[in-house]
Amino acid sequence: MLNNVISDPLLGRFTVRGWYSIGTVSGAVAGSVVANGQLFSMLWGDSTYSALITRVTVAAKCEAFSSGIGADFQAIIGRNATIAASGGTAIVPGNSTDCQALSSQDYPASLFNSEGDLRIASTGALTAGTLTLDTTGIGYAAVAGNAVGVGGTYDLYRWGVHPARPLVLANNEALIVRTPGGWGSSNTWRVGITVEWAEVKAGG
Repeated sequence: MLNNVISDPLLGRFTVRGWYSIGTVSGAVAGSVVANGQLFSMLWGDSTYSALITRVTVAAKCEAFSSGIGADFQAIIGRNATIAASGGTAIVPGNSTDCQALSSQDYPASLFNSEGDLRIASTGALTAGTLTLDTTGIGYAAVAGNAVGVGGTYDLYRWGVHPARPLVLANNEALIVRTPGGWGSSNTWRVGITVEWAEVKAGG
């Protein structure tokens, strides 16, 4: 397996189990979505490996509009999870050829097939799990949208572009994408989330 060891000057060396990527799309999320309503949850649930996240991208398109100036999105980390988020649509990566960021490599299926939880909103916000959210998010984007069809695509996090170090989720830590401002019942958005990650173990 190529590229099976990566290094970070602050975090050290990691042995890579596999590289993975998901691109998932919500349903038409209609209001009201309250402030800080959660739209995507990626809860890591393995104690041997960690999820080293290299990129988080949000794409949003307005599908019904009445008032306001758009929608905003924030990536934030949750820790010490005891109950996963619920509702929405669960994402199961599938067999070893699904969700591979480098499909020519012989990687095993993602650990999300058996542990942790991946999900995205369907027609309303997720029901938040039980965890402790950080005080401050790690990425933010405001998407203008004052008409049907208006929207945009933004990186909320990208290793090597935003911070100089990768985001590593340990057991019972979660990446959450939420909307700080929410939106009213007369507006509807469809939201896409792309996450690229490696499943890694400390050492190399």
